Amino acid sequence: MKKIYLVVQKKDMVSALEELRDLGVVHVEHQKDLISTQIADLNERIKTLEEASNILAQYPKDDNQQACSNWRDIANTTIKLQSKADQLKDSMNKRKQLIAQWEDWGDFNLKDLRDLSKNGVYLTLAQFSVKKTVELPEGVMSEVIGIKAGIKRCVLISREAHDYAFETLELPAHSLSEMREMLRHDETELTLMENKLQAMTVYVNCLREAQSERRQSLEFEEVVTGMRDELGGKLTVLKGFLPAEEVEGFSQAAQKHRWGVVVEDVEEDDQPPTLLKNPKWVELIKPVLDIVEILPGYKEFDVSRIFLLFFSLFFAMLIGDAGYGMIFLILTVVFHFKKGKQVQNKAPFILSYWLNGLTILWGILTGTFFGQQWLPATVKPLLPWLNDAQNIQQFCFVVALIHLSIARIWSAVKKMPSITSLSDVGWLLIVWGMFFVANMFVLSKPFPSFGMYFFYLGIPLALFFMVEPKRLPKVIGLELVPFILNVISAGTDLVSYIRLFAVGLATVAVADATNAMAAQAPLAVAL
Repeated sequence: MKKIYLVVQKKDMVSALEELRDLGVVHVEHQKDLISTQIADLNERIKTLEEASNILAQYPKDDNQQACSNWRDIANTTIKLQSKADQLKDSMNKRKQLIAQWEDWGDFNLKDLRDLSKNGVYLTLAQFSVKKTVELPEGVMSEVIGIKAGIKRCVLISREAHDYAFETLELPAHSLSEMREMLRHDETELTLMENKLQAMTVYVNCLREAQSERRQSLEFEEVVTGMRDELGGKLTVLKGFLPAEEVEGFSQAAQKHRWGVVVEDVEEDDQPPTLLKNPKWVELIKPVLDIVEILPGYKEFDVSRIFLLFFSLFFAMLIGDAGYGMIFLILTVVFHFKKGKQVQNKAPFILSYWLNGLTILWGILTGTFFGQQWLPATVKPLLPWLNDAQNIQQFCFVVALIHLSIARIWSAVKKMPSITSLSDVGWLLIVWGMFFVANMFVLSKPFPSFGMYFFYLGIPLALFFMVEPKRLPKVIGLELVPFILNVISAGTDLVSYIRLFAVGLATVAVADATNAMAAQAPLAVAL
């Protein structure tokens, strides 16, 4: 990346920014706070469009898309319809709860109950446990309406109003039949609202285009607001970054449009953007990297390629069953067929095909199809070597060695030409030495005679070049114990990869156990 300053006259600012936008190679860095009424207004419009688009996304999109002359009216109408629908749903839920609460009492006419009270006959509703004995005041009659779930529902009848010593029920605002009628009315209204919203889906593309236009306007307005004025406002200065390979073309455009341009190297305090240029096959892993939020900084290595390779291998080894891989593959095909048109980024589908395909391949190599024990003896693994426990543990250690070696080499390259890069070379040698130690302790393999040389060379390099040589006497006393612990950790890091073997073995064991339980199920049902 290169840092650039673009200087234009204030009167030419808008046309210069339009030309700059068409070039599409400059990442703008704002030099002032982005505070203006135009930005606030555009943000509000984008928010409205987003809300309307999200509402319509819940309904099947109409294939006959239409243009709209006033997107604001369409967006506001959509939001109002959804608000009304939400209110109806809330009202219906509350009404359903009331109906469920009162339907065991049966229907009743509230006017009749009020008329009885005016004529000196008081009806009070109460409910008790059938096991509970309730003493009623003198002159009060109890009529049982029904009993359900151990609860007795009663009507208390009296000639006088009483304050009972137990809890009584307050009559609802509407009778049961009225509540049911109101619920049916709400359901009809909700269907009408949803039909209107469905009809609005003819404007989905229109709203998206309006949203995209507002976003472009917002970006443009932010650039204008973030520019720095010079010479009493006669000149305006834009700061940004562009790829080094685009400098020549940008300079030619600047000369053509008579812009003042300064091109500088990126400094330590700058925060340039990261431009990633990966082949298409590497883009498969982008959905996973987005989930775990791994994005390399400007001065960091892009791990996408290595991450994809090792993630794919780990996924195949951990699932390790061709049968389950086929199930996941079929589910992906079905979901892709049903929802594929609604998803613009097809990378998640392709990644799923890739991972499940590798899982099936690993299952074929190891002869694992929904477990192993149920398979007939004639079914052989394509690569029997992988079914030997010691071999697969050895394979895990080799994977660990390659993985950790790449990390140390990258770290050393990043530190070059600093002499501290030799520390990572030392750690690389320690990792290789620990590889042979792990083989000796875990796999009972003889430790090679040359193995100690990895430690003889690696430990001094890692220790004495962990910092600049002139700083070493000051820090070595504090760093010695942590260094020893880190050497031990280098071995445990490598051995930890044996979990690939353990989890893969557990997957097969669980599949076999499930098969055994399924085989016994008919016998259990018969008994």
